[in-house]
Amino acid sequence: MFGGRTYAHSCSGRCIERLSEVEVIMNAKRWAHGLVLAIVYSTAGATNVVRNPDFVGGADGWDTAGTGGGSAYFESGFGSPTAGTLRMDAFVAGSGAYAEQCVDVRRLTKLDFGYRFELVTNFGAAKHAVTLTFFDSSGCTGNALGKPLAADEGDAPPVENGYKEAMSFSNLVPVGALSAHIEISAMGGSGGQQGGVSLLVDHVQVGPLDVVFFDDFEP
Repeated sequence: MFGGRTYAHSCSGRCIERLSEVEVIMNAKRWAHGLVLAIVYSTAGATNVVRNPDFVGGADGWDTAGTGGGSAYFESGFGSPTAGTLRMDAFVAGSGAYAEQCVDVRRLTKLDFGYRFELVTNFGAAKHAVTLTFFDSSGCTGNALGKPLAADEGDAPPVENGYKEAMSFSNLVPVGALSAHIEISAMGGSGGQQGGVSLLVDHVQVGPLDVVFFDDFEP
């Protein structure tokens, strides 16, 4: 209806056929768009640049080492959220256990950093740490940018299987950062002070927990 007048439009058989073709095309486009959205939202969630963050089937992707009788190794009998975890043992003064991994952070501007852990035992002068250090070159080489990032274990809530979850949220990636070094360490006492620690670490997270697409994604 235009200007108070109603116009009737008749459509021949060929016109109806053409309209049907258009409808089919539009329906197909709607279906494809819906499929894309379904895929997007089914996979939306955390972005994690850590290789083998849950220690599935072993410690592949991680470099481990021990000194002075300390050791870092895969433990199949524990884990959170699934079986398989990293275990760090350092029971005498001067002993240490270490695990590390270098991750690519070039596509990130902000990230969440954290992990699940259980202190099986911790006594005396023993200590442990889990840190993330940014670098201005790939492969965790070049210059370190800023202080190492750490998640606060003091208020870490329990999750399951005896584990707690320590998280540091919404950390800005330093300008120019290309890589970041994850270091997990457990150390017995030192300087004549005795101490020992046995630490389980699992579900290591480096990346935004609530991202759907990277900034340069083009659907």
